[in-house]
Amino acid sequence: MSGKITLLSAFLVVALWLLPEALVYFGDGPSAYATAVADRLQAPSGDNFFGTDSLGRDHFTRTMLATGLSLKVAGRALVVALALALVLGSIAGFCKGRWPDRVISYVIAIIHTVPFILLAVALAAVLQANLEVIYLIVGGIAWAPPARIVRAEVARVRESRFVVAQRAYGMSPLAIFWRSILPAVALPPFISLLYLLPELVGLDLGLSYFGLGAQPPTPTLGRLIFDGLAYLRSAWWLSLLPALVLVSFFFLLYLALQRTIQSSKSVNG
Repeated sequence: MSGKITLLSAFLVVALWLLPEALVYFGDGPSAYATAVADRLQAPSGDNFFGTDSLGRDHFTRTMLATGLSLKVAGRALVVALALALVLGSIAGFCKGRWPDRVISYVIAIIHTVPFILLAVALAAVLQANLEVIYLIVGGIAWAPPARIVRAEVARVRESRFVVAQRAYGMSPLAIFWRSILPAVALPPFISLLYLLPELVGLDLGLSYFGLGAQPPTPTLGRLIFDGLAYLRSAWWLSLLPALVLVSFFFLLYLALQRTIQSSKSVNG
């Protein structure tokens, strides 16, 4: 893996960790929760950039806090999914054709059979998940697609000449995996999960529709967008502005991903 690709990947990781923490830190204040009914449903202005909501709360502060919380949950879910994909996908790749591979591949096929949103809603309803638990549910479902990538890459790399040579020199399978195979297969599932990140955050909107996930007064982007739909004609900013923030973030993420992939192709080419 080249230093340029590593640097870009590290930038994406830091952005997904530092940005949510900063947004939560600056947005988690009195103005995000203090109600002022007399100032309810005020349109965006110089005093309130995003206007106010149905209880007179500062919509800009709540959007900033909601963005941080939603990205924080999505980032944690991404870490959980990546860890599961690397571990289970590697086991399946090493044991290709044997019973561990068949069991893991069967579980992946089951997860792909049921729509993602239905699995998440069912698990969240059964477990009565809150904001601190929902990332485990999302990560426990999102690992399946990148695990297939890891399985295929591990099965390919383990038969390569340099791995065969290391095995002939007496290196243990764990040492070979940690030093040679893992660095070669870690980047593709990571990028695959980053492309799934909009779906992970969008899942928040689906959970809000069913009354799951974050509960009032805690805001998330899904909760703000969903609650704002009830005032779409009279207070368009309640749902539109958080949606624009969400789209803008993922547009910038998409540009970063494209830059990473282009760098990878230039190195491999």
